[in-house]
Amino acid sequence: MGTKETVKFDLKDYYDAENPFYYFTGQGNKQAIVRIRRIGVSDLIVDTHVEIKMRETTQGFIIIKNNQGILNFTARFVPEKLVDNKLDVLKLQIDPKSIKSVNRREYYRIKINPPIECRLIDEAGLQGSVFLNDLSAGGVGFGSPVPLKCNKVYQISVPLDIAKTNPLKLPILVLHDITNRFPKGEITFFYGASFVAGQTAKGFEPFTEDTRAGIIRYVNQYLIELRRKLKDL
Repeated sequence: MGTKETVKFDLKDYYDAENPFYYFTGQGNKQAIVRIRRIGVSDLIVDTHVEIKMRETTQGFIIIKNNQGILNFTARFVPEKLVDNKLDVLKLQIDPKSIKSVNRREYYRIKINPPIECRLIDEAGLQGSVFLNDLSAGGVGFGSPVPLKCNKVYQISVPLDIAKTNPLKLPILVLHDITNRFPKGEITFFYGASFVAGQTAKGFEPFTEDTRAGIIRYVNQYLIELRRKLKDL
């Protein structure tokens, strides 16, 4: 029997030269960005960033060529002196086991920091405050001072001007209790939820593709603003 050929990962197969940026989660769970100066098979040479140098590893992504999605990975800061056209740069080594390709239909999730206070309504009309900490075109993540039931439909009112309405009223299905991912604090419980449409919305106004398109535009504008801040540095 012949031996099975191993397919090796090569970052250059994914890298988009028109989007030469590494987006990563920085201090306080905020999204940060640095410019990519050079790529190798499994490493990046990027502009120096104090938050990368402060930690051993970072979690982030690059945009895949032809806007096909994003490539998530964990990268380790390599503390060696580099000279690259007299620029102040540093090296990141990618952990091949951490690589995950996310296509554009799975949507990019932005961090909301500080969290935004929103209103949550259940099917009986009972209301309470929750705190939005991430948003994508597929769903939300939020904190709650009281426990909620998973696999239950709620409506969350988000005070953001996203889809020509403010607040934006979104029907959600709570899927996951993700409390163990967060440090203990005033907000005791954390959940992940997806948007729901049609009869699944159970009396709430259904989620529409127009609303999803509005959220995608909002997320894209958020990434553009991050790039703008980088250019102003």
